[in-house]
Amino acid sequence: MARLISPYKPGVIVAPESKAVSLAYSLSRELGINRFVVVRKSVKAYMGDYVKVSVNSITTRETQYLVLDPNSANYLRNKDVCLVDDVVSTGSTMRGMEELMNKVGANIVCRAAIWIEGPWVNDNYVMHLGELPIFVEGIN
Repeated sequence: MARLISPYKPGVIVAPESKAVSLAYSLSRELGINRFVVVRKSVKAYMGDYVKVSVNSITTRETQYLVLDPNSANYLRNKDVCLVDDVVSTGSTMRGMEELMNKVGANIVCRAAIWIEGPWVNDNYVMHLGELPIFVEGIN
């Protein structure tokens, strides 16, 4: 995946917690990027003046939030970022991260995921290594 991302020359990898954190760490190391940023899914006590957006995910029934602490928000300002996630299904988390980056003034240079899931994800929207099949009960 680092080979796909490298031509875009991101200065920061940004990923949602928690399954994509190891991906962000590995990509940052491979690309020689000193720091990656984790977008939290809830407000933490230490955050103070955080930046938050709401998203609707297929993995949870309730409205989910994507949150950046003020230090991360300030760090991302004017940086070229690559947004990464493990799986993109509906794209709601990726769009939520885009909204956060716009709020803090980061420049999105690329989007990447290990997998996309479903025909509704535009292949040109996010770089990916493969597509997960969708199984529908009762259809052979």
